[in-house]
Amino acid sequence: MNGNRPGWLPLLITLLTLSFLLVPIAMIFPLAFSTNSYLSFPPQGFSLKWMRAILQDSQ
Repeated sequence: MNGNRPGWLPLLITLLTLSFLLVPIAMIFPLAFSTNSYLSFPPQGFSLKWMRAILQDSQ
């Protein structure tokens, strides 16, 4: 192993950790644009109604 380069294990651990954190977000993000009133994957259509509801909410 070269002293100037880290080994493959820290890189592997970093990639696995990032994927563990980002994959659920990537799966939930499309649900925010769903036309359904309930959670279902994959989304049946595309709508901005949930974004509009958040922006119009005064709280």
